[in-house]
Amino acid sequence: MTVGEEPSGTATVSGTAPGPTLETRESAHCLMRPRVVLPTMSTRVDARERTGSRDGRYVPAYGPVDAALGYALFYVVVDRATPTVVDVFGGVLGDVTASSIRLGLAAFLWFVLVVTAVDQARRQLAALGVVGDGETDESIWSPAVPSETQALAYVVLVVLGGLVAAWTFEGAIGTLVSLIRGVAALDPGAFVLGEFLVMALFFLSFEAATYAADRLLVGGTRAMLIEDRGPGDVDRDGT
Repeated sequence: MTVGEEPSGTATVSGTAPGPTLETRESAHCLMRPRVVLPTMSTRVDARERTGSRDGRYVPAYGPVDAALGYALFYVVVDRATPTVVDVFGGVLGDVTASSIRLGLAAFLWFVLVVTAVDQARRQLAALGVVGDGETDESIWSPAVPSETQALAYVVLVVLGGLVAAWTFEGAIGTLVSLIRGVAALDPGAFVLGEFLVMALFFLSFEAATYAADRLLVGGTRAMLIEDRGPGDVDRDGT
């Protein structure tokens, strides 16, 4: 090993390897650091996939029980109101026969039935991922099954709502039929506040009961389907 002198007079040692630079030490330090992976939103999606959902969508979608009971009520209302409608509009529209009015009401019932069936089929196909669901549908993306507390609340709502609806049914239908006559005759006296409140109470209680029944039955079906797919954490409301 030879020692030489630079023109400035400083001595250097030939043949020695250069020492590690600051950049090299920082790079080595970064490589030795433990990597920390933070949880992301994909964890939620993976959990949903473990519960038997399709891309976060649960099958079947909520709504068919509510829609079926709602159409049944609509059918009963139209059937009970048909004689009044024929009597009222048969006199107003002299050239229209009673059979034509009945045929028109029957056609309207079929139209509503087809629209309801198509809408429910679209919602179920969207839950399966067969067709696009368009805007976000709460009944498709809602949690898989109700929690125990919610299931108990739904049972209470079905019982109480069903009892109130059964108690106010006849009065509500009678009020609705009388309102048809009052509107056709332009009679303000046909509107009685107490009877109108009873009718409103009937429809509110009926809707609450059918909504709760839909949540219970569809949620129970989802729970059975999830159990059939195997063990896994079930995503419940509020978790």
